[in-house]
Amino acid sequence: MKIGIIIRSLVAEGGGEREAIMLGQELARRGTSVTFYVVFHATACYPKLLSKFRIVKLENFREDRRGLFSHIPFLRSILRYFNEEKNAKALARQIGSDTKILNPHDEFSAHVAHYFKKHVKNIPSILMLNDLHILSWTLFDDPLFNLPPKPSWKKFLYKIFDLAWTKHFFKKQDAIAVLNIRTKEIMKRYLNIDAEVVRSGLDVAEFPYKAREAPEDRKVKLLSNGIFYIHRRFEDVIRAVKILVDSGFDPQLKITGDWRHKDIAQKYYENLKKLVEDLGVEDHVKFAGLISADALKQCYYEADILVVSNHMQTWGLLVFEAMSTGLPVILSKSVGAAEILKDGEEVIMIDPGSPEQIAGATRKLLGDEALYEKLSKHGAEFVRKRISWSRYADEMLKLFEAASKNK
Repeated sequence: MKIGIIIRSLVAEGGGEREAIMLGQELARRGTSVTFYVVFHATACYPKLLSKFRIVKLENFREDRRGLFSHIPFLRSILRYFNEEKNAKALARQIGSDTKILNPHDEFSAHVAHYFKKHVKNIPSILMLNDLHILSWTLFDDPLFNLPPKPSWKKFLYKIFDLAWTKHFFKKQDAIAVLNIRTKEIMKRYLNIDAEVVRSGLDVAEFPYKAREAPEDRKVKLLSNGIFYIHRRFEDVIRAVKILVDSGFDPQLKITGDWRHKDIAQKYYENLKKLVEDLGVEDHVKFAGLISADALKQCYYEADILVVSNHMQTWGLLVFEAMSTGLPVILSKSVGAAEILKDGEEVIMIDPGSPEQIAGATRKLLGDEALYEKLSKHGAEFVRKRISWSRYADEMLKLFEAASKNK
């Protein structure tokens, strides 16, 4: 059986890219022929994992040329969408006609799959959505981000666009998988489309367990990680550091992740750096920047606690990576991973946007050695029982098989 995995880019070593690649690896291990179809590919993106796969990159990529309309946001957006459709059609024409199943991994890829099914061959297509990008709803609409609300006319236009355009392409899929219940509910509410929840995986052999003991002398090494976008809520962890310092503790926070790839990420970093200076915690907070996967793994073993303060994140692979190593985790309740974890058993959960709760959870772990060791042990056991790429592939294969039977 030949499967075409479609993903817009294999450039950064992110969770979505790794998810698609690991699915391909599991399918190949079971005797399936897998080809990746992409717009962009960089050799620095998981080179070892991708070395065994055929990767077809879009030929004659059309750049987004906005010309005279670049100063008009609405028209600029329309032109960008039509340009992307041309690229989607072009990539669809490069997919092998002997492909039996399509597996797109983002909205753009869903368009590619639709055009292949329409113009080349009508075969099953199962969409895997790591993140949901629609105009009617974005995670930044949440009050916690304190952004200006959309005017009513814009909400109306966005709703019309989603129902007429986005829903059209989603409905052409034979099945849609999402990572958490919240995304499933949002799709049902805004697009009236049903989706299946399929949890992402992990190779626990890459993250061996190390027994931990609670740190002593009120010193604690905190770790936070992620590409610098505002939903990471790193400011909450920084403010928690200030609270801990004022309480007589000596926290050392390391924040790893890239902020140089986009202007908005750079701006977020600069705001965080200023916050550190304003709070006077320069000696307690370090911005480590972009680091390799191996370096991040080493950080798990060096830290005492991982703090995942993200708000509205769909899954959170690093949560399970850290848990697998035995590193206790303080986790925001709005992270998708929290849907399957128990507070006080595998992690300590906090409300999003609450530095006080982060500081309180840290003090609790430092003052309760039994709890610290419990989270370390139970977290690792949970990952080994529940989270694996093999299990993820099993669930996706069920969707593939069900869609194939209905054709």
